[in-house]
Amino acid sequence: MSTLPSRTLFARALLLGSLTFLAAACASDSSTATAEAPASEGVAQNEAENSAPQTDDAATGNDDADNDGVEHAEHDDGHDHEHGSDDGIEVSIDAPTPGVSINLIQSDEAPSIYNLAVTLSDFTIDADAIDGEPVDNTGHMHLLIDGVKIERFTELTRQVTVPEGEHLVEVELNANDHRAWTVNGEPIRAGATVVGAGEAPAADVVVNIQAVEGIVKRDLDDRVEVTLGDLVEIRVESDTEDVIHLHGYDVLIDVVAGEVSTLQFAANIPGTFEVELEDSGVFLVEFVVS
Repeated sequence: MSTLPSRTLFARALLLGSLTFLAAACASDSSTATAEAPASEGVAQNEAENSAPQTDDAATGNDDADNDGVEHAEHDDGHDHEHGSDDGIEVSIDAPTPGVSINLIQSDEAPSIYNLAVTLSDFTIDADAIDGEPVDNTGHMHLLIDGVKIERFTELTRQVTVPEGEHLVEVELNANDHRAWTVNGEPIRAGATVVGAGEAPAADVVVNIQAVEGIVKRDLDDRVEVTLGDLVEIRVESDTEDVIHLHGYDVLIDVVAGEVSTLQFAANIPGTFEVELEDSGVFLVEFVVS
């Protein structure tokens, strides 16, 4: 059997290397299209919308709302949800993009209090599902001031106390498990910059409460009568992390162990309302508003 000359072997090796290089170069030319995050607009003084597309109609969580003309953000993955972080959960590619807008109007009661009105589209509030599994286009809201979570809430109208000076007030859409709904990794929020003038008004009724190992001590009775329109403040010191829940008004704020957590509300709804530590189910106090 004859042996190929060394030059022939060298030429074949050179040709094989060239073909391998060309194949790699062709492969590098193909890329995966990635949708860009929706462009956010400037924040208005008293009204702003999140960057997700909005409808003209003020929706209140009705899944049957007319969505004609709405362009939904595309997602760059083929999964129902993207769980890249404990801080956010990506909106399903099969679901319409939720939207939120807010309006803040300074109250006549005090320059530090603003009346907040929230408008939702393609998003349903479900207070009974809090702490449950995420469900598309469903959940609750978080109130943030200067990027710091203040509390979670489920009502579309409420009052917000703003510290003195200029501050960014935001409303964020959250899943049942409290993670923010996101589009291309960005939380769905609406924000407005407002100015708080002077100190927050003094409360008409103040209740101080301590909760240690499930035992509650308070400086007033467990049933407190207040006048309709009173500003009520609840101060809770607990030995464990929890959540203060004011039923009826459906306001919740986080409790940090060993610190005093304050919930303030205007008693503008008549009736009897219970306050409890939500996670542990410990009763704190009951208010009778009349």
